[in-house]
Amino acid sequence: MASQKVYFILVTVLVILVSVLYQKEHDGDIELLNKAVVLQAGRPTVFNFISNMDKYSQWFPEVGKIEAYDPSPLDIGKQYKETGQFPAWGDIEYNLVITGFSPPEYFSFTSGSWMLLHIEMLLIYEKDDQTRLEWKLLSNRRSYLFQYTMAPIVRLFYEGRVRQALWNLKYTFRSR
Repeated sequence: MASQKVYFILVTVLVILVSVLYQKEHDGDIELLNKAVVLQAGRPTVFNFISNMDKYSQWFPEVGKIEAYDPSPLDIGKQYKETGQFPAWGDIEYNLVITGFSPPEYFSFTSGSWMLLHIEMLLIYEKDDQTRLEWKLLSNRRSYLFQYTMAPIVRLFYEGRVRQALWNLKYTFRSR
């Protein structure tokens, strides 16, 4: 009987703790990854390549294809359908929305996945034929519960993919 009371109290405390962590939020997005690479091409060339969503699957791993919902030109608010290819789950579709478009310096988009991911790419001038690409992965899920439970898993999952993507970009622009 006493062990049931202890068990009940522990479960109650755990539920309260989870509820508080779920309700308490950060002021801004949670940064999951921040990586950079120097590419052997000018900013306009790099920007045109990374912002071309038709070519995104050529350099970012496990992206099967990205298709525009309409034929309008690329700009803020344009929507796409991404088909991700994951070995454990198969194909998964997400909606992507362009949230930042400032050639040749800045490009960003959000993913409609449950993680509410936001990807930002900032291009910094190094030399005429060199561009520094800073790639950030953020989450709009701002709860402390997400930060301390799921964010480390998401970070681990994307770490290798982003490293491979940046290496693919470096190789692409080295061989041009």
